[in-house]
Amino acid sequence: MLIPYLADVVMPRWPIANWILIGMCVLAFIATGAGATTADGGGLNREEPSITQLVTYQFLHIDVWHLVGNMLFLWTFGNAVNARLGHVLYMLAYLATGAVAGLSWLLIGNGGTLIGASGAVMGVVGLFAIYYPKNEVRMFYFLFFRGGTFSVSAIWLILVYFGLDMYGTVFGRGDSVAYVSHVVGALLGAAVGWLLVARRIVPSDADEVNLLQMLGAAPKPPQSNELY
Repeated sequence: MLIPYLADVVMPRWPIANWILIGMCVLAFIATGAGATTADGGGLNREEPSITQLVTYQFLHIDVWHLVGNMLFLWTFGNAVNARLGHVLYMLAYLATGAVAGLSWLLIGNGGTLIGASGAVMGVVGLFAIYYPKNEVRMFYFLFFRGGTFSVSAIWLILVYFGLDMYGTVFGRGDSVAYVSHVVGALLGAAVGWLLVARRIVPSDADEVNLLQMLGAAPKPPQSNELY
């Protein structure tokens, strides 16, 4: 078992919008009796889809483990992204990537009613990959009755998760996990982040190396010669 729980990022503001999103998901979970079902209203239903479902499905979860897993990822990666983008733009990016991820499920998913924040959360993860690829993420592991923590660069961790979702998309067609919405959410989040950085709409912090700089698509920040 591997669980990310903390990203090593200096945040320029309190990530209030991300906390609100987490709170809304928790409140929705409580309001649906500690877990929604695909028969409940609000899920993204392929038979009777609606515009509102593209938003409401993002706040519903099947059980506590579904909720906790998504909220851990949202806490780990979303706080830093919210702090960089600001509250309004972060909210819009979250809801928009979640909506497009839901649409992808309607078009090429394996059927059923879609519930969960995973597509939107992976959109946030994609944004994080653009802004903070070299920052370390703290992980908790539990293996063979032993546990502990370690750190790993965000880009390698995110690539592993993305690879697993790609594998699930291609080979897990019968699974209940909406792998395709994860993949689409992550790709869209990364595309939005790339655009924001490349157009300097929301540039990365001067002390951080973003993915464009890491890949040589943008100049790296100058190195300080000061000694401390």
